[in-house]
Amino acid sequence: MNKIAFATEVSWQEPVGTPGLEEYAIDKLRHLALTEQDEIKSAACESLWLYTVDLVKSNIKRDAENAMHVANCRCTTEAHGKTECQ
Repeated sequence: MNKIAFATEVSWQEPVGTPGLEEYAIDKLRHLALTEQDEIKSAACESLWLYTVDLVKSNIKRDAENAMHVANCRCTTEAHGKTECQ
């Protein structure tokens, strides 16, 4: 399996606005962040992080924050504005 290609696909998912799909995506991203390493974990953590900053629904934000905590995701924003997660 090409980990970099898969990580890129994880980063491109956008289920925003579809009822129930956001919760499903967060659950799957949490699983990837817990079980994978390197590029895939980083991509899953970054996607979870996006849910914490881009959505106004408090339950979705809370679910993403909890998933990040459980998976021990660490995201930092660099001086140039890019966010890096691990």
